[in-house]
Amino acid sequence: MAPLFPPWRNDGWIPQNDSLRGGSSTGALTVISGGRSAVFSGVLDSRTLGGAGFASVRTTGIESWDWSGENGLEIKLNGVCFSVYGKNRTANSEPAGGNKKVFTLVLKTDIPDDPNENEKSTISYEYNFSPFQNDDETTIIAPFSSFKPFYRGRPVPDAPPLDIKNVKRMSFMTRSFFGKPEQEGKFRLEIASVSTTSKEGNKDDEEWEKVDVPEAKGWWCSLM
Repeated sequence: MAPLFPPWRNDGWIPQNDSLRGGSSTGALTVISGGRSAVFSGVLDSRTLGGAGFASVRTTGIESWDWSGENGLEIKLNGVCFSVYGKNRTANSEPAGGNKKVFTLVLKTDIPDDPNENEKSTISYEYNFSPFQNDDETTIIAPFSSFKPFYRGRPVPDAPPLDIKNVKRMSFMTRSFFGKPEQEGKFRLEIASVSTTSKEGNKDDEEWEKVDVPEAKGWWCSLM
């Protein structure tokens, strides 16, 4: 296992919200506990853009992560339980506390070398998850094989698989999915750590990685 975060740094992450397109959503990452944890929080508002909307934070600069020999990312959350690999739940379980918001972990392997072109859209590899409310720290596994390629919010079925030897950027995002009312409003995700891991997902829990969301429609992911 190789730790990626912590330490968390306020200058290591930057917001990237739909305000870049005239939207009203807000999102930011706040470092807490002396850099040992971070909180991704804000407000998702899709009304301004007629149903479209997203809030996200991404790593600054261009990384050179080589995760050869690893199987996925291990994410520890404080006070939230992911709806993936839930040992004591079934695929029909309802989230505790009524929290059905979907978040997305995004990885990028292609970032333009010209800093003036960094916002140009390239393929994103995305992993959706839907958290439960829980008072305990929860550990989940996001297998690299489960990250799906998207371009401007649309699936790219013929894209190559995620190149784990060449990961340059990481983002956490929440978005409207054009018509999911539970996505609207305030959100909060407290992240204790992100590490690579050689652990494999439990085959009995495969349904938990299949968060049911409608296909995205257009430009609002083009900046990710």
